[in-house]
Amino acid sequence: MRDTNGAGDAFAAGLIAARLRGAALPDAAAYAARVAAAACTHDGMEYPPGLLPRP
Repeated sequence: MRDTNGAGDAFAAGLIAARLRGAALPDAAAYAARVAAAACTHDGMEYPPGLLPRP
């Protein structure tokens, strides 16, 4: 873990994005957790290309 700044926002965005794609709530929450974890792996608020997990 490098920086937790933005992890909550990343979780919320991942949850909404997955639900809009039709994912069930448990699957959307799992995806959101992976997105939030990805947010913690680097410094800063910008995601480098290829960082976010695939749905």
